Formats: sequence, C-alpha cells, structure tokens
Amino acid sequence: MLANLTHSTRLIRLETKLRMQLERLEGMLSNGLEGIDKEAHTARVKRVKSQISDQSALWEAFKRRDMRLDAVIESRLSSQSIAQWRFYKEAWRRLTAEQQEIEERLQLARGQLTALQNVHMAI
Repeated sequence: MLANLTHSTRLIRLETKLRMQLERLEGMLSNGLEGIDKEAHTARVKRVKSQISDQSALWEAFKRRDMRLDAVIESRLSSQSIAQWRFYKEAWRRLTAEQQEIEERLQLARGQLTALQNVHMAI
C-alpha cells in the first residue's frame, strides 16, 4: 500500500508540474514577450503536451491498479472505515497537488528574485 501511495504522489506531482509549465509557456505568448524564439517556444509547448499525454497514460494504468488495491482494502474495512479511507485518499491527493503547486510557484519566485538581484547588481 505504501508503494501505491508513493507512485500516486509521483504521478500527482508530475501532473501538477507539467500543467504549470504549460500554463507558463502559454502565458509567455499571451503576454507578448519580445525576444522569444517562437520556433523553440512552439517546440517546447509541443514537448510538454506530449509529456502530459504520457503522464495521463501512466495515470490511467495506475488508476486500474489502484482500484484493485482499493477493492482488497475495502473488503477488510467496515462501511464507516471505507468512507474514511476514501475521504483520506481524496484529501491526500488534493493536498499533494497543492503542495507541488506551491513548491513550483516558490521555485519560480526564487528564480525571478535572483534575476532581479542580478540586474540590480549590474546597474
């Protein structure tokens, strides 16, 4: 069961990271940033979308295995415990995604802060 939760964590984190990368890339175009190599940008967007597709396929395979494991676990639990188990899993998934999103935003903010400090020192 622990291995299953570990795999789920990895997939959730990967999905969140890729989704946020795609949002940033799409935001770059909508902000009209000059100096962007459009061809390289388009290739990067295509690559991230391909990675999202691959991650989705992995997630589907994981969900099938997770459903089988849930059936085994739930066969040994009371109806009240089953409800608690399902609530725990959903809350855990949501919190894992939120944690990854916060970590990604912090990493981006740190990078921006470093860039600003470098510009300030160059002035």
